[in-house]
Amino acid sequence: MKRYVLLIVVVLLGTLCRCAAQDILDRKFSINLKKISLEDALFTLMDEADINLTFSNDLIPTRVISINLKRQPLRTILSTLFRETNIGFQLVGDQIVLFKKPAPKRKRKFTISGFLEDAESGERLIGATIWDLTSGQGTITNAYGFFSLTLDEGKAEIQFNYLGYEPFKELYDLTKSYSAIIALERSLTLPEVEVVASDSTVREIRTGFSPIAIKASDIESMTSLGGEPDLARFTHLLPGVTTGTDGVGGLMVRGGSSGQNLILIDDVPVYDFGHGAGMFSVVNPLAISQATLIKGGFPARYSGRLSSVIDIRTREGNKQEFKARADLSLISGRLSLEGPIIKGKTSFFASGRVSYLNWFLSPLGKRAKAKNDLEGATLYDFYDFNLKLNHELGEKDHLFLSVYKGADKYEDESILEERLPTPIRSVWIKRDKTDEISWLWGNTTASLRWNHVFSNRLFANTTLTYSNLEVGYRYGSEDLLVHQVTDEEIRYFDFHRFASSIEDRGGRMDFDYMLSPKQNLHFGAKVVNHHFNPGVQILGGEQDPSSEVFNQAKQDAWEIAGYVEDEFRPVESLLLNIGLSFVNWRVEGRDYQSWQPRLSAYWNVGPHFGLKASYAQMSQFIHRLSRSSIGLPGDLWVGSTKDTPPQNSKQVTLGFEYETPDHLMVGVEGYYKDFTNILDYAEGATFLRNWEDNVTSGNGRAYGVEFFVEKDQGNLQGWISYTLSWADRQFDKINNGERFPFQFDRRHDFKIAIKQKLAGWLSFSANWQYSSGFATTVPIESYVVIVPDGVPGSRSGVVAQDFGQKNSFRMPDYHRLDMSLQAQHVTDRNVHVFGVGAYNVYDRRNPLYYRLDREFGFVNDELRLINSEFVQGWLLPFVPYLSYSIRF
Repeated sequence: MKRYVLLIVVVLLGTLCRCAAQDILDRKFSINLKKISLEDALFTLMDEADINLTFSNDLIPTRVISINLKRQPLRTILSTLFRETNIGFQLVGDQIVLFKKPAPKRKRKFTISGFLEDAESGERLIGATIWDLTSGQGTITNAYGFFSLTLDEGKAEIQFNYLGYEPFKELYDLTKSYSAIIALERSLTLPEVEVVASDSTVREIRTGFSPIAIKASDIESMTSLGGEPDLARFTHLLPGVTTGTDGVGGLMVRGGSSGQNLILIDDVPVYDFGHGAGMFSVVNPLAISQATLIKGGFPARYSGRLSSVIDIRTREGNKQEFKARADLSLISGRLSLEGPIIKGKTSFFASGRVSYLNWFLSPLGKRAKAKNDLEGATLYDFYDFNLKLNHELGEKDHLFLSVYKGADKYEDESILEERLPTPIRSVWIKRDKTDEISWLWGNTTASLRWNHVFSNRLFANTTLTYSNLEVGYRYGSEDLLVHQVTDEEIRYFDFHRFASSIEDRGGRMDFDYMLSPKQNLHFGAKVVNHHFNPGVQILGGEQDPSSEVFNQAKQDAWEIAGYVEDEFRPVESLLLNIGLSFVNWRVEGRDYQSWQPRLSAYWNVGPHFGLKASYAQMSQFIHRLSRSSIGLPGDLWVGSTKDTPPQNSKQVTLGFEYETPDHLMVGVEGYYKDFTNILDYAEGATFLRNWEDNVTSGNGRAYGVEFFVEKDQGNLQGWISYTLSWADRQFDKINNGERFPFQFDRRHDFKIAIKQKLAGWLSFSANWQYSSGFATTVPIESYVVIVPDGVPGSRSGVVAQDFGQKNSFRMPDYHRLDMSLQAQHVTDRNVHVFGVGAYNVYDRRNPLYYRLDREFGFVNDELRLINSEFVQGWLLPFVPYLSYSIRF
């Protein structure tokens, strides 16, 4: 019995001791200390609170604190003092023992990596999104369909999304890393995809740094010229992109010239991007998998141009079965073939396009010449061809061979046969006059690429590249006069031949290192040998058939470049891309070195609102010198020399994006761009000497603001854009050194593009464009110059013209409406698509140029200029069309 009583007493005493100790931590105290060491603070607390703290002096870090707490429990006071330290506390009897907390156990991380591809064809999907619906972390596939997502150990529900495909979900138990090839099925209904993730992550993937992804389906769904879908004409509908009348002259982006755009086909630069002086791009739309347009916020991986990037990825070919497609339009016929060479492992894709404009131009040209008593014809056609071979060496290695070839040919021949009277009646002179003009120009590109996966987070691409542009021009005139009686002949010759080319050979390596879902590192380097042949001119004339040759100096240059860019998220709502590009250009024993910093930022302010900003320095070592305003193939591509430094630009952008509750995307972006060392032909240039003696160096400015509203869901989709912009130039040897408007300085640029699904098989599309007239130079007044006696025309003087300031005249505003209908019929084996539409529906005669027509007559027995006026020259009137496509 005594034992049980003793046990009860011991238990009661222990409980009382614990309660007493518990009372110490819960007892409330006040403490007010300023700028005191943590160790001294503990001793002060022990004295004022009459408590026992047991600790080692080595445990307490050296730090100064301030604390002011009134009537707070002791445990709160201690927790506040030990905040941001690894010190813990525990009650042991009537003492509080301080101890070092064990380091928290770090969660292990594992990586899910692999490729996303089309389930039917096996083609890789670029820019697809991959999300962990549990943590909200995500990533996108790179330009080769590769992805890598590193997550904490545990359960993960991954969703794979790509526009036009059914979403796919997969559960993973992350106790190890996974590598997989994910195949997505095409969606026939194109449902809206809802992604459950953090708002900031969703927005940054959707909008990024303002690159515009353009798929082949986007190009084909919009109204086109003559039923010819075209990448270049699609970009004309976007804000910040301008062009000449009806597309002539090429692309001008944010105040830059057509030669300042970097056009890439499978990583290879293309120098002449336009068929028909820029009216169509050189890439068959059937060959395009995806294109990306970048106007600002340039990643460091891109270098060599000042104004924009269009990165085109071509199709890889179906690995599972053979497919074919044939298209007919008013402009051309197109054909594509694809299929497996080794099923599931090796595939090919081939496409070709041939224009048949000659069917229309030849009879039209003959009728036009017949009105002037001429024979002959005017002919123009173009073609292009794409080939892609795709071979899977293994799970981690892939080979691609990509080839492009395209060319344009223009010919004009005029033949005149007439009889010239002589003073002797019934005796005449027979005249045979022939004029011939021929242009031939074309691009060739090739790339051999090797993709290799070093690990589940490191991806590499090695590429060998080749690019070539060749231009040839020939003009010949022969005038033969034969006397009817004496057979005496007089023959006059005039001929001109011109040839130029640029050829590049190079190699590059690019790496993508996915450090975490919040950080991706991109780096790489390239070496390119440029060979420039600016031109050989052969001239001859009069009665002497001999010729004179003018050779432009040939040039070789080596370009060595490297880059690094870090794309990371320091906080959940902020995405940064910080990069640096370096280029060394070696020519004629001189080295130009260029360091080009890049910065882009996107801040998700709220669930539906984001701010973006960027800064980019760019250098361009290749110059395009144009003799005309419409980008003819005779433009010279030349490299920087020891006396001609590279062009440079600095661009700053700032904007915001807002998504309305009904899913309208509203965006505003302002930009300012500064150009230095840009080249142009000086006034009075003669082309019978080296190009360096003809050019002048100057600078330019471009600034403006772009407004954009887009609806990309539902049966009615499209966008409205408006750009307010300014662009000018200044050269020492042009316009007396005074600043003048850039030719394509279009103040206002307004565009509407819509597409409406009327039924499952029927769709309608339309676009309307309005632009301020471009700047040009015309005579503003005429005056008479008195010449000495004895000179022809001395009695009345010589009429001279004053052209005033350069580009001081504005062409009339440009506007045009295009409309089309597409109907689709699906059978068991084939898909038929019928199109009907019209270009320039209300037949607006938009001027391409003005020419001065003069009317002469006799006044007082003297030939005088009676009247002169400018007559408008225009290009494309109302053009209806039919188109047809069949897919096998």
